[in-house]
Amino acid sequence: MAVELVADSSGERAEEPDTKEQEEDREEAATEGNEESLPELLDLIDAAEESAGNVDALAEVIRNIGRRIRATPGDRDLLSDFEGIAHICKALAEPPHSWGGQAMLAFCTTMPDICRT
Repeated sequence: MAVELVADSSGERAEEPDTKEQEEDREEAATEGNEESLPELLDLIDAAEESAGNVDALAEVIRNIGRRIRATPGDRDLLSDFEGIAHICKALAEPPHSWGGQAMLAFCTTMPDICRT
């Protein structure tokens, strides 16, 4: 998360975190032109299944799935064709996630891109 320095009412500089929109714009700009550096969606589906028990790893895989879908929207159907959503939901339902935490947050953030028509 990036932080912007701003002056408060006393004239001192304080840190103000980016808004969600600013963070998404920065992530999208980083993704544009870098689709070659993203793993293929089928590899990400496999990685989601393999990282089910690791909170940080699953969250990163889910974020990369969102980036891949934004970069190549035509791949979206692969998530249902190869049970990618089912693997992710199964992982999120079990500990250590139990439908919460960073991986669930990443999933909820990614879902609009996945569901977009």
